[in-house]
Amino acid sequence: MAKKSAFLNGYLIEENEDGKIFVLEQSKKGTVTKCLEDIAAAIGFEHKADWNTRTFGANLVKHAGEKKEADFDVNDEKFRVRILASGTVETFQYKAEGTVRSFLREFALSQIKPLLPADESIPFEDEEEYKSWTTRTLGAYVIKTINALPAAESAVETTAENTAENESESSPSSAKWENYRFELDSAGNFCVFEDDKELVFSDKVKLSEFLFNFLDDNIGGSYENFGVKFNIDDIYDGESDCYIAFDTEKCGSVLIQAINKGNEVWNWWSRLDDSLKFILLRHSPSYSRYALRWNSSTYCIEDDEESQFYARNGSFKFNVRNSFSVGQLYPFTNVSIIRVPSFSDGFDFSFDNIEKLAFLPNLKELYMDDVNIRAVPIDMPELTCLEDLSLSKNDLSDYAFTLNRLYSLKNLKTLNLAETGLTEDQEEVIALKEALPNCQIIF
Repeated sequence: MAKKSAFLNGYLIEENEDGKIFVLEQSKKGTVTKCLEDIAAAIGFEHKADWNTRTFGANLVKHAGEKKEADFDVNDEKFRVRILASGTVETFQYKAEGTVRSFLREFALSQIKPLLPADESIPFEDEEEYKSWTTRTLGAYVIKTINALPAAESAVETTAENTAENESESSPSSAKWENYRFELDSAGNFCVFEDDKELVFSDKVKLSEFLFNFLDDNIGGSYENFGVKFNIDDIYDGESDCYIAFDTEKCGSVLIQAINKGNEVWNWWSRLDDSLKFILLRHSPSYSRYALRWNSSTYCIEDDEESQFYARNGSFKFNVRNSFSVGQLYPFTNVSIIRVPSFSDGFDFSFDNIEKLAFLPNLKELYMDDVNIRAVPIDMPELTCLEDLSLSKNDLSDYAFTLNRLYSLKNLKTLNLAETGLTEDQEEVIALKEALPNCQIIF
């Protein structure tokens, strides 16, 4: 495990608990999938042809028995696969041990020195002085110096994430959606690009018309629901059925916020597995009229006329971005209580990415009674917003040690462990009570 680390210009420098220094070079954009394929071939891991980079990377790390990152030996080389919080996959190759010391010096002189104040120098720039520096002291200096650089200079993880495969690029003054890009420049001009070619509008009314149709087709919904104070009435007058000249100062930045928020909601939804999508649909008032059912281990809808929300075979996918407006997803982000249908009623869900529910800002209560789990889900520690959690009627007796996954849920007020095979005097339960002194545990 890394004790300290720093990232700059595609290189990750780490110091482990023993003080040993490692240098990892990040794979170039477009080569991540190839790297994953090479690792899979070397370790005999079978992958599916239809997996995207995120799914491939996540399953490879999981195969190694890890959650967020894993190291792999491929012939005489060593690689790392890392999953960022957003789901983006990064791959790195370790530099050979014998080359690390010389690399660190060259890296400091060529990459770090230009970023330092004019009156500050690299202490081992002199050849004679360099001889007295070990790999460990060089690594410690490089890590400390990079981390002391201004955030704009030191390309930390968020920069690495923005250059990773299948990750959309955006900033407060720009937004990207499919093949469209929207920019608000320093002069206050609002520009729209399609396939990197700027679109020209005869006047600001035409711009408003384009934006209205774009939003209606792709995002929709109430923008205030997304926490963005954009009002569609600022570009379209419904009563007179006419468009209003686009006011850049009033609408430019909030429109970009709305598009970026739409991207955020979509990216969250698309990474949920089908089980969680189905569960959330059942809790959305907007979809309560739908006859959701379970059929041959597939989450389905009775009426295929609503197939715009589903794959044509009825399976629960929701992965065609243009088939619905992201605004229709908002009701899922607003739920406060989730009750998972029980196993005894014929449902058997996967909770592999239950941590994605942490995206829901209002979620306070989660009821997972009789859902056929034998251990606390591994990603449960992420749901720190929960106040009430029920795991009753699940046999947890063989995996009582997984109760430590609840230690981080400091906001819990009640925890129902009735009919789980656990007792109040068990060592694991006593430790849980100490970790959550303000939580009432029900047996």
